Amino acid sequence: MQSGHYVNAVIALFGATFVMGGWIYSNYRTEVRPALEALRALGPIGMFEIKEHFVAIALGLLPTYWLIWKRVPATELRATRVALTVLIALCAWIAFLVGHVLTVGFCEGVDA
Repeated sequence: MQSGHYVNAVIALFGATFVMGGWIYSNYRTEVRPALEALRALGPIGMFEIKEHFVAIALGLLPTYWLIWKRVPATELRATRVALTVLIALCAWIAFLVGHVLTVGFCEGVDA
């Protein structure tokens, strides 16, 4: 199987993750962020803001990612393919790690 066959799956999974994240985002903005602001926890707020920027960058790169992988012959623009793939993967990992660190860091010691 050629690596170009994974492009649609990558885009679909990124899109699904983005939609699910957007669904819980309203809870963050209305419940969590005001509590963090009241605690003057500017570090976690800033980390989340940076996370939002990385996700927006990756989302904006997805159409170019699809075009480079699907419309350009496989022998051309290899470095561009690698760069886009690494950049989108890096943005996704940063978003995951920031979300995980913030969730675990603030949920420790909180009784359910």
